[in-house]
Amino acid sequence: MNKIFGLVASAALVFGMFTACGDDSSSSGWEPSDDEEISSSSEKTKKSSSSEEKKSSSSKKSESSSSSEDEGNSSSSKTKSSSSRGDAEQKELVEHLGVCDSSNADSLAKWELEYMNLEADSMEKMDLWYICQDGMWKNAFDIVVDTRDWPAGKDGDSKYGDVNKDICYVYKDSVGWDYGEEADCGLDLPGCTARIRGDVGQGSDDK
Repeated sequence: MNKIFGLVASAALVFGMFTACGDDSSSSGWEPSDDEEISSSSEKTKKSSSSEEKKSSSSKKSESSSSSEDEGNSSSSKTKSSSSRGDAEQKELVEHLGVCDSSNADSLAKWELEYMNLEADSMEKMDLWYICQDGMWKNAFDIVVDTRDWPAGKDGDSKYGDVNKDICYVYKDSVGWDYGEEADCGLDLPGCTARIRGDVGQGSDDK
């Protein structure tokens, strides 16, 4: 009798064990451990963070590209504006000086400009000189206007300009006519050049 009870109890225990195992399998399947859950959550966080970083990087690139385009458009607009202004100036110069082309290349032209002198409260005239180069009129420097027709001189030669009578020029070897000082033209001495630098001379300021 005891043997039968033991067998029945054992069978019940075994049956119960199989039932419990079957119930766990059918109801919830595999359940991750706490460590596995933390690892899975960390991987999701990393993926989410990586995705946000990619979006941020893409957004920055887009902003940079937009900024570059704006700068390019602004630069192009300034260039066009400058070009239009230059064209308008050339058109006005052609009206006063004539056409600048190969037939009068390197020639000088004078524009006698009238302007209002606010201090004197009167209209006055001013000579503006231009030189024809590369098919367009350009401002001519004083030295070009004053010495253009001068022959080569000797080192130290000095004289005042043909047009600008208050500007002194000195002839310098290997340079040609160059701007000088008032003393170079007003002391009856040779112009001070590299060749005679350090020399002493007695001049006169009599005129």
